Amino acid sequence: MDVCEPQETKHPTGETFRYIDIDAIDNKSHCVSEPKTMPTAKAPSRAAKGLRSGDTLFSMVRPYLENIAFVSENLCDCIASTGFYICRPREEVVFPLYMYYFLTSSHAIDGINSYMRGDNSPAIRKDEMDSFFLPVPPLQEQMKIVEVLAKTLALINELESNRLSLTDIVTAAKSKILSLAISGKLVPQDPADEPASVLLERIREERSALVKVSKIKCSKGDAAVIKSDDNSYYENVPHGWALARLDMVSDIIMGQSPSGDSVTNNVNGIEFHQGKIFFTDRYLNCSEQYTNEGNKFALKDSVLLCVRAPVGVINITDRKIAIGRGLCAVSPCGSISVEFIFHWLTAFQTAFIEQATGTTFMSITTDVVRKQIVPIPPLAEQRRIVETIDRGLKMLNEIALNLS
Repeated sequence: MDVCEPQETKHPTGETFRYIDIDAIDNKSHCVSEPKTMPTAKAPSRAAKGLRSGDTLFSMVRPYLENIAFVSENLCDCIASTGFYICRPREEVVFPLYMYYFLTSSHAIDGINSYMRGDNSPAIRKDEMDSFFLPVPPLQEQMKIVEVLAKTLALINELESNRLSLTDIVTAAKSKILSLAISGKLVPQDPADEPASVLLERIREERSALVKVSKIKCSKGDAAVIKSDDNSYYENVPHGWALARLDMVSDIIMGQSPSGDSVTNNVNGIEFHQGKIFFTDRYLNCSEQYTNEGNKFALKDSVLLCVRAPVGVINITDRKIAIGRGLCAVSPCGSISVEFIFHWLTAFQTAFIEQATGTTFMSITTDVVRKQIVPIPPLAEQRRIVETIDRGLKMLNEIALNLS
């Protein structure tokens, strides 16, 4: 670059000095993030390049990483590594910021990278930088180009910041929808709906009958419904709702992994899942593993809950599958909506994570799952809640897709 002044050699003096090495460059924003303050006595041999305000640093080591930065007034006392090419334009020919913008352009980066050689630490040489061509418009035009670029890049940065802010808003909105849903504030209550207490009484009777014929085990709970201190039901829940332990309103199956040699790709067995590998946003994808060994099963229309890391991740299975120790199956009873339980468990995910324990890997116990208190709306309201959640989430997912 004939438009640049010769490289300036400068060694540290005094007790300490400020040093810019390649690690000090933020290659996303193309700026110096934080120079190192070092004792002069411990200065590395590479600390030997002087700087002035208006220089542009261009790393000749691994140039594809784009460690490029403009030297502002507050950095001109620093000493740079010899790993940099210091682009100091002759100001009567090239405007400093024009040089900086050119060197951060894909045209310059790709062109300079074409000289790169070496395997372990590919680099370019100083003479190759010296000989690289720079288009030089009239000085006044360079200044206009810089002005337009500065305004355009500021707008792009603002749009990017807003995009990230909108993404956060979308995530928060999804969480808020679920929070409103499980607290009875998403859709209005209808006095004509059959109260959840009637539904829970039916479930209690059905489960009692199944216990008597040994179809299911008796729950450890004392009652199907949570009562308040004055022996009345459903305190602090919306009209028509009830509170119940999860094991009172669903069958809960903790997974048990079969022996390793019983898990194959033979499709004549039953589909086997160990964790979240085949989870999607909602409905479980097909596994590539099968087992013929007697095992724990998740029935059709069950919610799958990860009970081992990553704790709390959920999905719905629309078919019977075998589940390993990483999963738990929650099968709602008495026509309770599997979609409602899915959304409730999603909203409750953080609470599961907070109750996880372990050293090698985090997990939650059977009791943690069974004892969770679930707010149960009337069946008709469950359907309205699910429909409203799904409409809201669909709209938010479309917004998120357009932001990506």
